Amino acid sequence: MNSYDVIIAGAGPAGCYVASSLAKEKIRTAIYEEHPTIGEPTHCAGLVTQRVLDFLPMDTSEIIQNTIYGAHIHAPSDATLTIGGDRVHALVIDRQRFDMALAKRAQTAGAEVFLDHKVTKAAQRHGLIHVTLQHHNQSLQENTKLLIGADGPHSIVRT
Repeated sequence: MNSYDVIIAGAGPAGCYVASSLAKEKIRTAIYEEHPTIGEPTHCAGLVTQRVLDFLPMDTSEIIQNTIYGAHIHAPSDATLTIGGDRVHALVIDRQRFDMALAKRAQTAGAEVFLDHKVTKAAQRHGLIHVTLQHHNQSLQENTKLLIGADGPHSIVRT
């Protein structure tokens, strides 16, 4: 059992961004991701605005797949709504590469990333949060001062 200042459940963009920021400040940080691979399964379409990539300084040459200047939206009634113009409205990104780049950034800053570890329970006792994790068929315990739930809408941490 290790003891971390902060444990983050979920290695998606939010969890990895926060982990990177904390680790840069020399705060012992661990990310526990329930899946065996960062970015899988894909949880969104991968459409973002340029502001997202401006906010996260990184090489985007391998991440951006396309730019969207507009769209034709066809309704069941055969009506068409056209959105568009001469500026980029959205970017299509490779979500797995994006997630992996953020996880690498967090690791480079000093955060530890554990794959195939699911947070299953958390309880506060004696000033610490006792976190129970499932790794394959093993139950593991960690202690932390702060637990962050970045593991989606069905998070056990949020309750």
